[in-house]
Amino acid sequence: MRRLGVFVTFVVLMATTASAQQVPVKDVRSVLEASTKAMGGTNLKTIQYSARGWNSRVGQTYTLNEDWPKYEVADYTRVIDYDARWSREDYTRRQGNYPRLGNLPMPETRVTSVLSGNYAWDMQGDKPVPLTSLYLSGVPYSDLRMLEVALTPHGFLKIALAAKDATAISMPVNGASDFGLSAFGRKVTIVSFTMGKYKINGTINDQNLVELTDAWFPNPVYGDMDYEFRYTRYKDYGGVMFRPHPRPSGRSSAEPRAQCLRVRRHRCEAECADNHNARAGGRPERQSGTGESGKYKAGRPRVAARRRLAQQRARRIQRLCGRCRSPAK
Repeated sequence: MRRLGVFVTFVVLMATTASAQQVPVKDVRSVLEASTKAMGGTNLKTIQYSARGWNSRVGQTYTLNEDWPKYEVADYTRVIDYDARWSREDYTRRQGNYPRLGNLPMPETRVTSVLSGNYAWDMQGDKPVPLTSLYLSGVPYSDLRMLEVALTPHGFLKIALAAKDATAISMPVNGASDFGLSAFGRKVTIVSFTMGKYKINGTINDQNLVELTDAWFPNPVYGDMDYEFRYTRYKDYGGVMFRPHPRPSGRSSAEPRAQCLRVRRHRCEAECADNHNARAGGRPERQSGTGESGKYKAGRPRVAARRRLAQQRARRIQRLCGRCRSPAK
């Protein structure tokens, strides 16, 4: 009984110490604005990046000691317009050299996934296919794709700044960490807010860079599913900080954590309100006579054309879906 009393006292002391290290942040907006400035997102409107890597079959674990079965992702391109709540993702998927782990080979397929406001659809050639079912029987595809936008570093900051319920705590990270995240006493600020019915958390390190974003969503089969992105080893793309290869991972109450996607970006373009365009893979292209700080050759016509086409298709989706519209998030 005496030993039990000592143990309980020790546990209470540990909990009290951990709680004391968490300091509420009064001016959350200042934290978000400082991070936005450090990330080069103050005037950022759209971002486009291309990559290659792998994806996985979510939830189809072969054994509890392995990740979900992987397949190759090639020619990956994503464009995001933050203000318009618009995104387009294009890539080729195929089995590649990854083990099948009991599955049939993944046939080579070109995938195009689009989000426009509250609507989500895929493309089969030139034909839009409305997604009226739920992702893994859990959440609307429009919700999932909007969460993916909100979990990008700049998307997180923009939506957090617009949220009316954003809160934050500051605390040191005790012990080691993985994937280059803050560790061994470095202080971080954890910002939380809601987007519709989803709670989103993000960790900002002591360099004002977003290093981790996270959200949970319900699923009737897998339980509550955690969707997490880790961002470290940032690179500067013409003043916009971006992570060349993020590590999204997922887990549920029924399964251990597994990585669901990894892509290594080899090109990134960022369009800002002042019409500057930052390019990866070398020096930014300059228009003659503008100097190093002048206007770069912008990708705006290409992005704007895609956005206009997506908006036209969104109107068609509205007519096709009828009352299948998902709630705004």
